[in-house]
Amino acid sequence: MIILKAITATLLVGFIFRSLYNFIRSRSYPSTPYRFRGHLKFLDEGKTRGFKFINYKYGVGATPDAIYEVTPSVDRIVEIKSRRSGVQPSDIVQAKAGVLAMSGTKGFNRVKAITIKTKFDEVTVPVGTPAKIYRELKPLIRIAQAIKAGKSITAKNKSKSKCSTCRHKEVCRPFN
Repeated sequence: MIILKAITATLLVGFIFRSLYNFIRSRSYPSTPYRFRGHLKFLDEGKTRGFKFINYKYGVGATPDAIYEVTPSVDRIVEIKSRRSGVQPSDIVQAKAGVLAMSGTKGFNRVKAITIKTKFDEVTVPVGTPAKIYRELKPLIRIAQAIKAGKSITAKNKSKSKCSTCRHKEVCRPFN
């Protein structure tokens, strides 16, 4: 019984010190342009051809616009959109795909939130574990993989503007 109390006390003290350390360290991060504090770890300067992050387990590749460390053990993905309208559901899906793609990459931590910024809007969305995100996005990932493989798909996007900017529109031909 005494040993159990000692172990519990040790774990509690360790947890308190770790939490205090993370809190103090996170307060020392600089402000970002996105209403949170963090240290810039990755910035896509437009020079990346293909995907910067690829996760073969989930079959997803992505290049987020920016990744910030917000605590010593948590990162945040930022997607920046140049449009004037608000954040679209597809923007959130894109950022979540970025979470999947970078999960397990050495030097990067778990992502607990994503931030999407347009000219006049900014939205931060909490995200679950990569496994949970994968379950949510699996149907969309399968469609994207089929399009990339050159297969014709029957699922049609309701928005012609989304398709007009897609790099696979000639293969997919969603509105023909």
